[in-house]
Amino acid sequence: MSILVVYYPQFKTQDEFSNHYHRAAWYLPKVSGGIEEVVLGVKNDFSLDNRPPYMCKPRQVPNHIKIEDNYSRYVQCVRNADLVLLWKNVTDDAQAGRLLQGKKRRVVTTDDPQAIEWGTYCSISWQLMEEWQRQELLQESHERFKSVVNTGKIRARKTSLILGNGPSIEKVFDYDLSAYNTIVCNSAIKDKKLLSHAKPRFVTAGDAVSHFGISLYAEKFREHLSIVLEYFDMYILATAKYGNLLRLQYPELGSRVLLCEQTTSKPVYNLFNYWGLPRLDSTLNVHMLPLAATLGDSILMLGFDGKRPDGKSNEDFWAHSPRTHFHDLVETGHLAHPMFNKRRQEITDRFFRESTMYSLAFGEKHFNKKYYSLSPSFTPAIDRRRIPDHMVNLDNNNGLKTLCFFDKK
Repeated sequence: MSILVVYYPQFKTQDEFSNHYHRAAWYLPKVSGGIEEVVLGVKNDFSLDNRPPYMCKPRQVPNHIKIEDNYSRYVQCVRNADLVLLWKNVTDDAQAGRLLQGKKRRVVTTDDPQAIEWGTYCSISWQLMEEWQRQELLQESHERFKSVVNTGKIRARKTSLILGNGPSIEKVFDYDLSAYNTIVCNSAIKDKKLLSHAKPRFVTAGDAVSHFGISLYAEKFREHLSIVLEYFDMYILATAKYGNLLRLQYPELGSRVLLCEQTTSKPVYNLFNYWGLPRLDSTLNVHMLPLAATLGDSILMLGFDGKRPDGKSNEDFWAHSPRTHFHDLVETGHLAHPMFNKRRQEITDRFFRESTMYSLAFGEKHFNKKYYSLSPSFTPAIDRRRIPDHMVNLDNNNGLKTLCFFDKK
């Protein structure tokens, strides 16, 4: 099935055109049997070279993106479109109402917080697939996940360790981690020393802005990811509707990308029996805790410092360790998605706290999971589960701390 995607309405200025042409080059890659043509209508001659400096380079030559300056041909493209992308509000446009009647459409305006363009753009490639294609990819990811776990030492270990990217992640080098199934959080892959010490088998990511988006921050994350997955024998667990874009743009990583859909409002504790993720907030609750609970009954947490209530050191919503964060590129994400940070500041913190409280309490009550934080946190549900001092021993053989009551591998 060949899919035609058309932007509406026509572009009148260079800035408007460049804003969406270069998004199309990243978010709408050509796929045989999928998106095979993208059309942007224009009223003037525009340069294709004016990529905003905060946007990443395309991974493929965007020859499938066509520029149409003939109005009659453009209107015919709109009529033939399988999907229309509304880059501008056309609510009061009577002609648009007639032309777009019955058409499948998505709103990708970058100046409307309700449009959530970062998520809409990022999920288009997944949503345009046939249902059987999506299910085939999900099933293949599930089988690959079970194979990775069952053929290694992972199942023999009873304890999981999840590592965030807050400032306390610096303490990771104080511990002997050889007994645990370790999972790292997105940009923690930046630090090869950390990966060498922790030896994680899984990294998780689910942010449509910072990991799968158009910004230079997201591009840098993907550059590191493309190197470390193979080198450290790791796999990335990603939300399917966003992670599919990574699979398409980096086909060489295909065997390392595990796609899973958010299909339930409840926390998940066994990904063997149920290959689905919760519709909660942050990669901690969506990916890391379900994965950790699947691999162990005791879950250790480090690097989840949370958001300081006084605002100090929250350089990007909350504080990060420079070891695991691309500090100098944060602003590129804000520039690429100008409505994102405003929406996040209003909604995310409350939903994150509620999601974390729900995930931990539900796991303890109904699945006999045990959670321990190895450092203080400004997230109440994590901080109240700090590991007691008497459970931490100093291993005199190598000078590293061990947790005396957990099963060893």
